[in-house]
Amino acid sequence: MREASGDPAELIAQAEHAGAGTAVWAIVAPLRPDLLVIDLDHCADLVLRPILDSVDDAAAQVAYLAASGSQDSVHVAIACPTGASRAYLLDRIRTVRAAEGLSPTTLDIRTATQFLRLPGSAPLKPGGGWCYPIDESGQRMTAPAATRRAHRAVLELPTALVGLPAVAPTDRTRPPTAPTGSSTSKDAAGDTESASTMSPARMDDDLDVDPGASSAGALEQPCAWRPRKPFTPRQWAILHHTPTEGHRSHAATAAAWVLWQYGIRSWRRAAGWYRTCPAFTKFAHRDDGGRAHWETIKARATAHRPADPAGDDLIRTVLAEISCWDDAELVAAAVACITHRFSDGHGIDNRPIAWRDLALWLNISHTAAGRRIHGLIDRGLLHITTPHDRATAPHAAICYSLRTPPERYRTDLHHDVTEGGDKKDPAILHPVWGTLTHTAYWLWSHLSPTSSLPTSALAQATGLPAGTGTHGALRLLHTLEKYGLATREGRGRATRWLRGSQNLTIASAACGADTHHHELQTIITSERAAWHAPTVRSSRTLRERLRTRARRTLPARTGPVQPELPFGPNFARSRNLRRPTRGAKAEERAP
Repeated sequence: MREASGDPAELIAQAEHAGAGTAVWAIVAPLRPDLLVIDLDHCADLVLRPILDSVDDAAAQVAYLAASGSQDSVHVAIACPTGASRAYLLDRIRTVRAAEGLSPTTLDIRTATQFLRLPGSAPLKPGGGWCYPIDESGQRMTAPAATRRAHRAVLELPTALVGLPAVAPTDRTRPPTAPTGSSTSKDAAGDTESASTMSPARMDDDLDVDPGASSAGALEQPCAWRPRKPFTPRQWAILHHTPTEGHRSHAATAAAWVLWQYGIRSWRRAAGWYRTCPAFTKFAHRDDGGRAHWETIKARATAHRPADPAGDDLIRTVLAEISCWDDAELVAAAVACITHRFSDGHGIDNRPIAWRDLALWLNISHTAAGRRIHGLIDRGLLHITTPHDRATAPHAAICYSLRTPPERYRTDLHHDVTEGGDKKDPAILHPVWGTLTHTAYWLWSHLSPTSSLPTSALAQATGLPAGTGTHGALRLLHTLEKYGLATREGRGRATRWLRGSQNLTIASAACGADTHHHELQTIITSERAAWHAPTVRSSRTLRERLRTRARRTLPARTGPVQPELPFGPNFARSRNLRRPTRGAKAEERAP
């Protein structure tokens, strides 16, 4: 059977024209993420009516109901008008599942990234039938009637639910009576779903070049830098389990969680496991080799945010406190630490933060990142809980706890530390400000796209001198104007400023911030790979490559390039290279 993936419209067009109408095709796709999707497998007669009654109790509407083709199997999609309605239905469905003794495989709450066959699709299992829409009594419906039903239900959906996160994954290897919540215990190393509770931010991140990415030179994290632990017997059994028909998707998902828990982060590292492990048989034969499946696992793991009410309260207090500081660079560093480390739901105490972490988050140098971390320590926002110990943990970063800084650092100034919305990183963390400075962001955040302000008012709001073209607020405004982030009205003393129409992404490319960020990522990748290399020989090789790359890509730097290396600056010097003569050294230093 030929398998392909891509744009649904293109696939449907291929299906319509393949073999002059004689070919058999099955089109699968995820439904809308704001719909609650349920897959009833051989249990529709038992549980469909209780679920539909619960839909009425929750004031929700059925948007989609279809016979999946298998005996006593149905697909259901429900439009919930409120978050409370959705929570009620999820609780009722789990209650019905437990009461009837069904497994999560049989009564399956689908996530936003899981696929369903669309109406008119051929069966995927031997002996199966075609998929078609039905009404609540089980009678077949016409396509226009099903479309009208879906349209009426979707109109009731609030806008706020469009970005609703996917349903939390459940462990499909547990018995039905076991709790379905994810475990946060370190002892649950063998649990296939416990990887979803692990915070990627707790590990020293690394990045890798992905040759299959959509953009040239795209980087991704290849692995979690931490001491490797061997697979447990249960994990090996999950990876090498050969699933039967109907259970292949769940076996592949369980095996993918094992790889994530082991520390694999990039498709480049996971591809080999997909090709060789029997658990991935269903996806290994697809045109992408299973990459789409791995990316859904990665997205679910990185987006996982356990509830942490106490931590959320402290973070709100800290953000309110730092918004009154007079140092824009320290404000940006504090927001970066909170956003990328402390607000992930995995605690606000004893969290690792390396200089390289802050350098990547803010697109600044290692040295500048170190100064800012020391500044946050001096102001009481970061408290060292586990200092670096080269004897016992030579590869571990210093661990910090988040604290409320003293009130003596308050000023009458105000920073907007939340611009950009709650669903994405604040604008203050955009890479462009690593090049234009975060003081420039402070000025930019005070600019309005509709109401112009004079230079003196902007300088007063940010605590900067009005200055001239070479210093102060006016110099930063000229820089913002150069890259389209600020617009000038009038001249001389009548000059007023508006926020420019250019977006941050285009400005980042224009000022070279994107190039700098990519180069910084690549250098830190090599440094971390050398630091965590399993042998001295491989570490030496990696660091020599780093020096070669630095000489090739950074010719304008004065003096020798000395990346931060774990064993001293002379450790990686190749013994096969002849020591240059004094004359050669003098010639090399000449401009």
